[in-house]
Amino acid sequence: MKLAEFGVRYQNAIPPMDLIEYRNERRAKLHEQEKERQRIREED
Repeated sequence: MKLAEFGVRYQNAIPPMDLIEYRNERRAKLHEQEKERQRIREED
């Protein structure tokens, strides 16, 4: 698994739990944005 996949460059080693947490937060944020886009589309 490459850190670049997450759009982040770390010079230090990161505990895997932090990476997983970061990925989950990012996924949740993207999901929220997608729901918002969908809502805006439906209003038009």
